[in-house]
Amino acid sequence: MSAIDPRTMASNAKRVKAIEEENAKLKKLLAELMLDVSTLREMLRKTSEAQFEERAMSVTGPRTMASATNWAITENS
Repeated sequence: MSAIDPRTMASNAKRVKAIEEENAKLKKLLAELMLDVSTLREMLRKTSEAQFEERAMSVTGPRTMASATNWAITENS
């Protein structure tokens, strides 16, 4: 069995450490990007809901539960 060269071990240890550091940076970057995407999706959802409600009110006027109930009663009579 041949002896392991200490220089090779040191070189390998440095490479492993560099790879682990890069991996940690990439994981942090991925987490930040995932948070950004989540935030943007939530903002888009809220904006879409607000725009939908605004359009609905401009076409039909404000709707309340009472007006919806009255409409249903009138339609079924």
